[in-house]
Amino acid sequence: MSTVPATLQPAKQYITDYPKERLEGEVEKIQKYQLGPVEAYRKWFDDRKAWKAYLHQPETVEILKKSHTVVLDPREGEYCWRKRATLQARVERVFLLKMLEQGYQTELLKKVDESLLAKVERLDPPLLLEYLNAHLNEERYYQDWQKIFFELGHIYNKADGHAEKSLPSYTFARQWLQQYGYDLGSKQKRFEAGQKKMVWWVTKLEN
Repeated sequence: MSTVPATLQPAKQYITDYPKERLEGEVEKIQKYQLGPVEAYRKWFDDRKAWKAYLHQPETVEILKKSHTVVLDPREGEYCWRKRATLQARVERVFLLKMLEQGYQTELLKKVDESLLAKVERLDPPLLLEYLNAHLNEERYYQDWQKIFFELGHIYNKADGHAEKSLPSYTFARQWLQQYGYDLGSKQKRFEAGQKKMVWWVTKLEN
């Protein structure tokens, strides 16, 4: 047991590291599941025959299941283009490409005293945590957050018999987030025409 008071013990510094392959994979996912559907929507939606042909392509159904830029409107029974989600996907893609290009961790380590490098411990936190810091307190439909938790954090309901397909419940997602110093809020929000929908948002727990 250390006899050094906690206030005098040296603080640990953490430098995030993401493997190149992982970042490239995330860029590919954004292009395939978020930006790809938008390109198809803008190109073919007004041409009913062309849009129908797109929907009947082998991969299209699976792609649209994971898309939050082009989604099925249950009220209209038709797909719609969500421009805000598209902007968000484009921002995320630019962010990931900068991480790939700049190699910020390598550059940062050049500034670290060589005597400390031997003490560096590699950590590989979920990419989701980096994403959360850029989207704190952002209210979204709970289904959108479920997809983000599932795709970036690989969070799913382990008790579900089809765990690999099961998006996380509020309780399970919140428990997972609290392990990393975050919390999950939830409420019913009234939208246009008096319609109510469940929204979630992520906050940072106070130390």
